[in-house]
Amino acid sequence: MSVIPIKLSKKEIALIDYLVKTGFFKSRNEAIRYMIKRGLQELFSELFVSSELDDIVKELLEIEGDILIIESEKTAAELVREERERI
Repeated sequence: MSVIPIKLSKKEIALIDYLVKTGFFKSRNEAIRYMIKRGLQELFSELFVSSELDDIVKELLEIEGDILIIESEKTAAELVREERERI
């Protein structure tokens, strides 16, 4: 895993702390990781209509420790645009 700094509002931190205090999560770290993972899953399922692609993304998100590297001469934006046009 990698460490990245993020900025959150006091309200967001208070809400996360409340979830930790009530025992829903063991730590802020666990809560934030869970929320990011769920948010990414939700975002990708909204962006991509293809259920096959959705299943692939879900599988990739469940893999821990592995890194997906896509090598291409095109930018990420170009790849996404092409995929959206294909659908």
